[in-house]
Amino acid sequence: LDATNTTRERRDMILDRCLPENIKVMFIESALDDPTIEENNIKEHKIRCPDYQGCEPDTAFKDFSERITNYKKAYQTLCLDLDRELSFIRVSNITQFHINNISCNVQSKSAYFLMNIRTNTQLLSTSPDTARVRSIRRVASEEIPT
Repeated sequence: LDATNTTRERRDMILDRCLPENIKVMFIESALDDPTIEENNIKEHKIRCPDYQGCEPDTAFKDFSERITNYKKAYQTLCLDLDRELSFIRVSNITQFHINNISCNVQSKSAYFLMNIRTNTQLLSTSPDTARVRSIRRVASEEIPT
């Protein structure tokens, strides 16, 4: 399920639907309390999404910021005190991970994936020597009979 499940009541609805069917549920929460990261995230990613196609960047920024403010009013964060039995990953400020009650391979791989996402723009370059080594490895692996 992909949705904004901002309250415990909404998350309980998901659990009530999935658990009787033996469907394992894991919640993933992304939380920002650093205004600089939040602003950069909106400017770099959110105002470019299809919801804002054709909008002026300033208008899109203002609208998305207001959406965040409204979500924050109602949001009930995942926490160990109240949600210890749930499987969840809580990502705070993009760099801190709180992982709770992971119980299967898919959940473990999801945690690994989230912890290894690189959020900044990076330039990847190769030298001619690196490209040549890759080419030699590719040719050598193609020549190995299977």
